[in-house]
Amino acid sequence: MGKIFKLFGVFFLLVGTTIVFNTFQGLTGFAIYENVSLDKGFIIGAWFVFTGILLAVYRKQEKK
Repeated sequence: MGKIFKLFGVFFLLVGTTIVFNTFQGLTGFAIYENVSLDKGFIIGAWFVFTGILLAVYRKQEKK
């Protein structure tokens, strides 16, 4: 089960960084989607990055 969380964590992290880089499309020329405001795109991207990090480092506590 831990490998699934790690896999989804890496996926969310990649999606989040892609969305965050897309908010700087005027600076980098990198554009995947358009017509999304800078604030909304950055917040969505930051949420994906944060969720990805949490999923990647999640460890289930063992009962003794």
